[in-house]
Amino acid sequence: MMKKLILLGLVLFTSCSQPKPESKYVDIDFENITINEFLEEVSEITGKKIIVDHEIKGKIGFISNRPVLKSELIPLANAILETKGLTLVFYGKYYSIAKSTSIPSCCLPAEEEVSTEPMSRSVFYLNPLNGAVVRTKIKPLLPKGAKVVYSKLENTLTITSTMGSLKSIQMLIEKIKEHEEK
Repeated sequence: MMKKLILLGLVLFTSCSQPKPESKYVDIDFENITINEFLEEVSEITGKKIIVDHEIKGKIGFISNRPVLKSELIPLANAILETKGLTLVFYGKYYSIAKSTSIPSCCLPAEEEVSTEPMSRSVFYLNPLNGAVVRTKIKPLLPKGAKVVYSKLENTLTITSTMGSLKSIQMLIEKIKEHEEK
């Protein structure tokens, strides 16, 4: 009987001392915190390095009524920072804060009605541009039903959209490249 109790105690001790698997989700409550505090929290939660070389003015708030995937925190941070005219730029092993570059308004016309034009697919090679930043800028401008896939390895965007939009995106990327070269 004593051996059974000791064995049961060892089993319970072993199962209790095992670390719980870390959750893929996190509850978010960023209410009225400075942007620097926000970036520190995102860095701590995701385990990603974020370089902030100066005090960024302003406060933000974001509360989610459901847990958020940790893998979605960086894109979420980018969306929140975009409201302050900033963006996260990935440099291989770390992120850095940069001012969002403005997109020339001449390149993607606003569409009055839903297009019935068939969808096509194009691959855009973005060197020397940062593909993640370009994707962030282009995605909200695409028509409904369009898809954007970013390949970090090849620094390309594969976009499925109407031919008119694809031509406009090509012009936009060329203008951004010209601006970056200056």
